Amino acid sequence: MPDQASKYENQLPKRSSASWASIFSYAAGGASILGFLSSNFLFPQSSISVAHTIFLLVLVFSILLHTYFRDRRKLHRYAQAIYYVHYINHIIRNSIAHAKEGNFKLSKEIPQQSVDAISNCFSVLTGKQCRCSIKELKNDFTINTVVRDSISKKRIHEHHDSKTTHHLEENTDFKNLWYSIYGCSRYFLSNDLIKFWKIHKYENSSFKIVTNPKRSTFCGFTWVTNWKLPYRCTLVLPIRFFSVFDPPPQPGHSAKNSHTKTEYDNWNFWGFLCVDCNSRNVFDAEFAPELGAAFADILYIFHEQTKLILDNKDKIVFKK
Repeated sequence: MPDQASKYENQLPKRSSASWASIFSYAAGGASILGFLSSNFLFPQSSISVAHTIFLLVLVFSILLHTYFRDRRKLHRYAQAIYYVHYINHIIRNSIAHAKEGNFKLSKEIPQQSVDAISNCFSVLTGKQCRCSIKELKNDFTINTVVRDSISKKRIHEHHDSKTTHHLEENTDFKNLWYSIYGCSRYFLSNDLIKFWKIHKYENSSFKIVTNPKRSTFCGFTWVTNWKLPYRCTLVLPIRFFSVFDPPPQPGHSAKNSHTKTEYDNWNFWGFLCVDCNSRNVFDAEFAPELGAAFADILYIFHEQTKLILDNKDKIVFKK
């Protein structure tokens, strides 16, 4: 198992800040424009030459714009996500199989390996360093960080997390997913959290740790200062399964509100998969949530299968 996992992990794509194709396109386009400007456009010999020059300039500019917007969306990089989807499915499948044989050691390594792979995957797709974590929704509606990716874990003071209690109601993303507010049941995505907070549509319990941002207004313009969160955009996926789509009522919207998570048998939330980045506008609104949901679904299967095996380990005849 470890050798196989290492073999697949070494095959995963690495993040690249630029590609030779993009560099060549921009360099060739720039050289072409300079060549045109220094010849017929500045020193025309006839109206036909000017017309040809204008046509070629429009053509080159169109190609450059196409290259720019294609690279900005980075959709061509989503083909590389297949490697990560396979890798995470591979290690989870092997972990469950080994757990059924009585080897539970590998199961403890899966969450860390998974968030590292997901972090690297979205970093490759976006061209920016992305972070990843798994949050557990406890029965009393508090949020517990189970694991962070290896890079961001080194940069965060974990003792702050242990001293601060994070509640579902204090976090817009988790609250929206639990109550399915505004139809937000499959994912929560914001590519500009600062803008979201500025218009009073975003709350985060981590502000209790890093202090609240500030709104400054001058001549009718409002901007945000003191933004201390280590991310400016986020994608959050629920790790859950529900048999019937019947979201819990929001506090104050029902005569009876739940005090524990387990009171909703059909709304089986284990927790949340969080991916974020310190840059803005990095997640593609169409494809990023679908990829994240694929990771969240396999993590739910891992959690439920491992829990089932542990709960029934006395009844299972393990292989020697």
